[in-house]
Amino acid sequence: MKKLTLLLALTLSLCACGTSNLTSSSDPNQALLSELIRLTDRFFASSYSSDRTAQNEVMANDFVMTLTNGRTIDRSRMLTLPSRPGFTTTVTNPQLVSSTPDSATVSYTEVNGAASGSQPAPSGRLAASYARRDGRWQITSIGY
Repeated sequence: MKKLTLLLALTLSLCACGTSNLTSSSDPNQALLSELIRLTDRFFASSYSSDRTAQNEVMANDFVMTLTNGRTIDRSRMLTLPSRPGFTTTVTNPQLVSSTPDSATVSYTEVNGAASGSQPAPSGRLAASYARRDGRWQITSIGY
């Protein structure tokens, strides 16, 4: 009887672990959040390197960024900004706030780094909105 109880306990714990792993890896919200964060990472990397091709792919035509001072930068202005070698942005603590099949909002903390001798942009909590257009996600807005 002890062996049967031990075997049952072991089987249940293995099943629970398997279910947990299956749920987390196949969770559509987690998959969407991961995809949107990859898009956001690409946005920041392409902005600092002035990779216009990547910027055109990740920013929606109606893109707008609101800075900490309240100033806004639209898509056309973003495409004219010079490169900033050595600057980095790391996205941490992302949360999927809302989503539909064609839109999503994510809140995250951005941690900024700067090239040697330069002052990084302030780090803080942001919200970004995304739209799925022509089958691919694009960023419509980022704001502090």
